[in-house]
Amino acid sequence: MVKDAPWDEVPIAHSLVGFATAYDFLYEYLSKVQQEHFLQVIGNASRYMYEKSYRRGWGFQYLHNHQPTNCVALLTGSLVVMNQ
Repeated sequence: MVKDAPWDEVPIAHSLVGFATAYDFLYEYLSKVQQEHFLQVIGNASRYMYEKSYRRGWGFQYLHNHQPTNCVALLTGSLVVMNQ
């Protein structure tokens, strides 16, 4: 979490997109243990973003500047989890 703005999910969103993309690209090179661990991390971050979408403005205000970043992160993480 960002210390100066712990209520801001944008840093988590950027990390989730990057991590989920790297997981997808590197999947065949990861051990089974790594695959399971990383999938759990992606799933937990996606669940966190999903739950926050009901309470934060970016979840229902479509003109909010955090909305596209956070929703794309939620989508990316969810697609990775759904594919497993």
